[in-house]
Amino acid sequence: RATIAELFATERDAIRLVKVKEVVERLEEAADAFEALADGVELLAMREG
Repeated sequence: RATIAELFATERDAIRLVKVKEVVERLEEAADAFEALADGVELLAMREG
């Protein structure tokens, strides 16, 4: 969210803003998915000991 806020504060080119915003949002989604995966792997490792 901080990255998006900074982008809106600094970027003057509207088309570039939309493109970069989309990339940042997708990267955030990917990071969230990896975090969920890591949580699952950790849970599995704890179960299997």
